[in-house]
Amino acid sequence: MRDEVRVNKRFQNAAQNGIVICQGAVSCKSILDHLATGPVILLTNVKLLRCDLCRYNRASSEFKKIFRWPATYQGHYIVLCGYDIFTHRVFYRNPGLTDRTCVMPLRNLEQARKSYGTDQDAIFIYPS
Repeated sequence: MRDEVRVNKRFQNAAQNGIVICQGAVSCKSILDHLATGPVILLTNVKLLRCDLCRYNRASSEFKKIFRWPATYQGHYIVLCGYDIFTHRVFYRNPGLTDRTCVMPLRNLEQARKSYGTDQDAIFIYPS
């Protein structure tokens, strides 16, 4: 409850600090379009993240596919920093992992960001 009060107060004070907040649904296309100008911070279900390069969370993802049990929710913010239009993969930084850029299929990102509990929270960063 304390976290909720703290977060709500920050939203209320945002305008005074020059921060524009818009509430609404964000499409995948909007996110990808924005990546051309700046990063996007997304709330995801960390249990659904899977990096194709460093194999982060890969074993548990494969295990869940085979046995079809639902992933529990554990919220985690990541920073999207790029998109490969040819392979339909997104590049992201995971603050839980140091010194690496991860990559995953766009469809996996959509599943992780739309997972129950995320409220599909997204923060678009604009250049100053």
